[in-house]
Amino acid sequence: MAAAALSGGGHALALVGCPGAPQVTYDDRCSCTGFTNITAGEAFEASAAQCLTAPSPEEARACLVAITGILDTPAHYACYLDSGGKGAATAFDRLLAWDAAVASVPPPSGDGERGLLVGFMGCWAQNVQSTVLSFLHDSSLLQDEARANFNQGALLRWIADDGNATHAPLLQHLNLVGVNNVCNGGPLLVRALRKRLEPGSWRPHVPRVGGV
Repeated sequence: MAAAALSGGGHALALVGCPGAPQVTYDDRCSCTGFTNITAGEAFEASAAQCLTAPSPEEARACLVAITGILDTPAHYACYLDSGGKGAATAFDRLLAWDAAVASVPPPSGDGERGLLVGFMGCWAQNVQSTVLSFLHDSSLLQDEARANFNQGALLRWIADDGNATHAPLLQHLNLVGVNNVCNGGPLLVRALRKRLEPGSWRPHVPRVGGV
C-alpha cells in the first residue's frame, strides 16, 4: 500500500504485466437489468441489434424507443424495480450468489501462485443487453447503482460483519473489491472494509433499501 500512496491522499496502483494481476472473477450476467426468461432476452437482443444497424443515430434512437414496451413484460427485471414481479431481488440474488461461489474457492497455493489477487464483484456488471436496457430506462451504470442504493445498502451489508451467515465468508479469500460509483458511499465502504480486518465485529446501522 505504501508504494501506491498518493501525495494528496488515497491510493492508486497500476499492474502491468504482473504475474500477480487479479484473477478474472467478473461475470457479465450479474447486471442490474435483464430478463429471467432466456427466450425473452434473446428476442430483445435481436430487436436491439436491428435498431443499431439503422443508418443514423437518430433513427437508431427512435427504433430503440419504439421497443420500450418490452420493459413491461413479466420476464424483465431491474435492480431498482419492486413491482409487477420485476423486483430488485432478482438482480441482487444473482450477484450475491456469484460472489458467494467465487469466495468459496480457496486461493491457489502452488509455486508461483501465492499472493495472487482475487477480486470481489461489488458492482453491477455490464453487457450489451443491460446497456440498451439502461438506455430505455433513462439510466446508466452509475445511475443504476444510485437508484438501487447498492453501495450504501446491500454492498455495505455484504462486506461488513452484519451477522448474516451468507455474507460472513465473502471476503475470506478475496482481497479486491470492485465498486461502481465510488463517490456514492465510498468512505463508508472503506471504513467497513477496515473494520472487517480488525478483531471483533462492526455492525453498522444500514437502511434496508433493496437487496439481500
